[in-house]
Amino acid sequence: MDALFKQGIEYFNSEYFFEAHDAFEEIWMDIRGNDRRFFQGLVQVSTGFYHLRMRNLDGGVSQLAKGVEKLNAFLPTHHTVDLDRLLTEVKACINMLKSVTIKDFAFSGMRSTIPKIRTIEPH
Repeated sequence: MDALFKQGIEYFNSEYFFEAHDAFEEIWMDIRGNDRRFFQGLVQVSTGFYHLRMRNLDGGVSQLAKGVEKLNAFLPTHHTVDLDRLLTEVKACINMLKSVTIKDFAFSGMRSTIPKIRTIEPH
């Protein structure tokens, strides 16, 4: 799982959201217990940004919101992911997107607000 998890983070941070979704989903499909919800949240956040890239504004916002809801349970960090920062940044994107119409939406205009998945190494 560790190599695939790191690969998923690298994909996400490089804005390869479809590939990040695939990596996190592969982990999610094989995992049981509480962590299953954590990985599903990462899948949904990745999917949300993929939808936005494809100009599916409603689908993107919906998936981001679902991912935030699931990941909130793991604040402030889980599996070294700085969820506090990630979710703050994702929520800021959602709020910004609520005031945009599809006619006015350009994914490239969001580039500076797209979060990165940052990790915090355990002490």
